Amino acid sequence: MIEVTHAPTANDGKPKTGSVESVLASLADKKIFFDPLHGNNGDELIVMGSLEAIHRHQLQRVDDASAADVIIVPGGAGLSSVWGGAIEEVLRYCDGTLGQKTLVILPSTMSFDNDRFRNGLATRLGSTYLFARERKTLDRIKAANLPDSTHVALDHDMAFQLRDSIWLKQLRSKSKSKHVLVVERRDAETLAASRDGAVPVPSFTKKWVPQAIKRLVKRQLHEKHRRSSPFADWAKQISIKEFPHAEKSNFQFLDVSLTGIFSFESFCKSIVEAEAVISTRLHVAILSALLDKPTVIVPGSKKFGKIQGIYDYSMSDMKHVTMVENPFDESGSL
Repeated sequence: MIEVTHAPTANDGKPKTGSVESVLASLADKKIFFDPLHGNNGDELIVMGSLEAIHRHQLQRVDDASAADVIIVPGGAGLSSVWGGAIEEVLRYCDGTLGQKTLVILPSTMSFDNDRFRNGLATRLGSTYLFARERKTLDRIKAANLPDSTHVALDHDMAFQLRDSIWLKQLRSKSKSKHVLVVERRDAETLAASRDGAVPVPSFTKKWVPQAIKRLVKRQLHEKHRRSSPFADWAKQISIKEFPHAEKSNFQFLDVSLTGIFSFESFCKSIVEAEAVISTRLHVAILSALLDKPTVIVPGSKKFGKIQGIYDYSMSDMKHVTMVENPFDESGSL
């Protein structure tokens, strides 16, 4: 069910507020500029899902925002206070002639601690369509007191648009059960108190060694570190409890979302070949769930509420997906 918090203007030729599908369907005669922004391997699923939906509606894309009638940006967490990396990018669509065009922000996790972000959206002359992907974001948008020209709705993360795609069907055909994949993120959304720095590699490799070899070295160092973490020990015990054959399984302890270590192809392969997945990364869990893999997803901060909210709204009816409590206390200890 889609929640609409602002009624659309009737019969004005603009996209009608509602689901992502209904908004995209109303853009058939418009020129679309799609800005993929940037992110990790998981964010690539959001971009792919967004493009899947755009292509399904046969929308006319242009390569220059100034030539477009409508600007569409994919969702993610880049518009939240935890990250904020996409805020400056979106602000360029709030001023001048670009600010007069319709802006559609696909289902995202957003917050408005950054006054420039809120003020930029509030002063746009063109219509703005904000999609939340969980209810905490919907509540934050309501509390931001944006003008009535901002239309707000709740819809699923765009990665779910891949559910019936040819690409996903091809991945399913390659499905195997080689290992239990344990994915622990150690950045701003880490469950523990400490974060990882960059994986160190010998300085001489930076110039002369091919990227594929550097990634292999980094992967080996990365997995050695992750295998010895408190989360890895906890995840192994959970997997043995949740998955009958896990005790005899091969385990991979890899944060496959990291683009500096893993290509997108490696990201997909690790999930496709998994017997089961335990993840603190949202889109690892989403792809695993879409591939019908037994999946355990672990939420981060309750204040941020991203994983908890998306699980509740989009994944709680998937019987092969289980959400468990964050095993760490506020100090980062188990």
